[in-house]
This record gives sequence, structure tokens and C-alpha cells, in this order.
Amino acid sequence: PTNYVQSLVTAMDKFPPSLYIAGPRRVALLETPTTLISSDQPRTSFKSNEQREILKSASTDLVNRLTVDNSFLTVFSKSFEGQTTQNEEWYGTAYNVKPVSMSSLMRWK
Repeated sequence: PTNYVQSLVTAMDKFPPSLYIAGPRRVALLETPTTLISSDQPRTSFKSNEQREILKSASTDLVNRLTVDNSFLTVFSKSFEGQTTQNEEWYGTAYNVKPVSMSSLMRWK
């Protein structure tokens, strides 16, 4: 939690309010090598083919890294109340940890 709070505070100095949470984690926030995008509107064009190719390459690399083998699945729901077995250390949030069934893993691959 402390690291997350620190990242949010840092983001508040660097990004417009709409990007406080997503800003540090978004691909292609650079308008130029030294300038961040200043608008909270979705990008609809690029300043150059080079900029577009850099984003395309980074996006492709990110998508290629998203595999079943290195994934972490989180499900949030109030319907789990009273059915959990563990509590988170700092906030006391109740949760369970369960492996994903092999049949599901195989379907996802």
C-alpha cells in the first residue's frame, strides 16, 4: 500500500487528473522523448511514423507477454462475503487463494 500511495502522489505531479491512476502504467505517454502528453483525451494521431512505430512495437511486446503461464487472475465480488479463509494484513480485506483448474488453463491456451 505504501508504494502505491507514493506512486499516486508522484503521478499527481506528472499527469493531468484523469491520468493519476493510469498515467504511470500507460503505454506511449511520451509526446516527444522529453515531453509527456498533456491532454486527457485519447490519442487519435501521431506526430511521426517513428512515434507510431515505437508505440506499435511497445504494444505488440506487451500483448506478447500476456500469457496464461504468467497471469494472475483476481475476482472481486460481494457474493464471496462469509466464504473467505484469509485476511489481508493492512486493511483486513477478506480473500481466498485458489488455483485455476487445469481444464480452464488448457481452454485459455
